[in-house]
Amino acid sequence: TGSTLSHLLGTTPRRLRVPEIAHLGLHLASALRYLHTMGWLHLDLKPSNIVAQSGRAVLIDLSIARRPGRGKPGRGTWCYLAPEQARGDMLGPAADVWGLGAVLYEATTGRPAFDDPEDGDEVTGDDTDGGWTDATGTVETSYVSDGDYTDPERRYPQLASPPEPVRRLRRTPTALADLIHACLEPEADRRPTVGAVLATLEELAGVPEGDRRFHVA
Repeated sequence: TGSTLSHLLGTTPRRLRVPEIAHLGLHLASALRYLHTMGWLHLDLKPSNIVAQSGRAVLIDLSIARRPGRGKPGRGTWCYLAPEQARGDMLGPAADVWGLGAVLYEATTGRPAFDDPEDGDEVTGDDTDGGWTDATGTVETSYVSDGDYTDPERRYPQLASPPEPVRRLRRTPTALADLIHACLEPEADRRPTVGAVLATLEELAGVPEGDRRFHVA
């Protein structure tokens, strides 16, 4: 039970404060660390899959969770999936780090890092070769040949260019903006580890140094 982050971001009259964003990130990164330790990837981090419950951020919906390995192109939610998910490349923990960056970007700026090019229904991939299903379960073909979306970079804006800089949209600590953009690096091997993310977030959340479990290298 509880409100989703997408609901809170759309209805709360004020923006989340930096410590609140940092604690949100700590809760989510901790959940990811546990999943990764157990050998699973979530692969669908987005505000509608996060529930605020008694002061905790609860990560829900493991419907497309899987083991690391090569993915199917476009399996995930259009503008919240990592570039390697869009392409169908090898997937590892870095894909979830990208999703975490997308959530923190939206929580910080109030807008998604990338806009849906069709501004339509959310689309999530299934196991159908070359396809994905919408909320009604209808299977459609990826990269439909209607002109605009035959090119993966047009269908998935995260393949074409980086998001607008966080600090251009909101005055925020450089450390937070830098962390978000590091998580959203197009190349998976250039993103920070979950442990490094946790270390930075502990500092931003104001966790006393003696109580910190992670440390910036």
